[in-house]
Amino acid sequence: MEKRLYQEEKWRKDTMSNWDLIHGDSRDVLMTFEDKSFDVCITSPPYFFGKEYEFYKNYDDYLQQMYDVAKAIYRILDDNSLAFININANSKNPLNSFEILKCYLEVGFEFVQEIIWYRRNAQAVRSHKRLTDYKEYIFIFVKNPEKDGYIYPEDCLVETIDPRSKYGRYKPIGNVWDIPVYVGNQFVKTGNTASFPIEIPLNCLKLSRGKRCIDPFVGIGTTILAGIELDIETVGIEINSDYYSRALKNIEKSDISKVWQ
Repeated sequence: MEKRLYQEEKWRKDTMSNWDLIHGDSRDVLMTFEDKSFDVCITSPPYFFGKEYEFYKNYDDYLQQMYDVAKAIYRILDDNSLAFININANSKNPLNSFEILKCYLEVGFEFVQEIIWYRRNAQAVRSHKRLTDYKEYIFIFVKNPEKDGYIYPEDCLVETIDPRSKYGRYKPIGNVWDIPVYVGNQFVKTGNTASFPIEIPLNCLKLSRGKRCIDPFVGIGTTILAGIELDIETVGIEINSDYYSRALKNIEKSDISKVWQ
């Protein structure tokens, strides 16, 4: 598959199709975008697990690269824009989630709130020193918020408890999202053992009000698939050749109009 020559391209909103998938290093690709080109970021950075898509000399190098990406995201997001960062830690780096949070604060983002992704069917950990981790964080950040600048859409803040009730019963949407991990070894079959379910970017896009989304670690294309479903312009960047190819196949299956252009 031909590699995208992103060094020779410059992204422009008025010439972009509904989605774009770019093969390359996020730090290099993000440099080609103009300031304030996007109004929402949804991504799940590498967790420093030693996965095949991680290329770091050591943990300090990993944190520096995550800082560089966070700084670039801050530049290309418009004011009042939200960034949703799905991150977790492990036994070797138990504070990793908070180190990544620190990166986004240091580049200028303001912290809004954390969402707990409750992965009720996550794989059990057999250890005498650590409990099974049934959660991941989704940190919400905002850039240069004005008063009421990022108010969530009203229809995203309530859900029906009992649709059979004559008068309707509702409750506020909370910051604990009960979304199971895919079962049946689906992650391995699709080529990414760390992919999040599409419900994650779908929920984030609905909360953001955004119309131009960027995911600098798009993996197998889940954020782009969510953008296609909601008709939101989405750009994804992926450095791993295998994941890039799989993402393109997944997206083309979903977006028939793109395939036939």
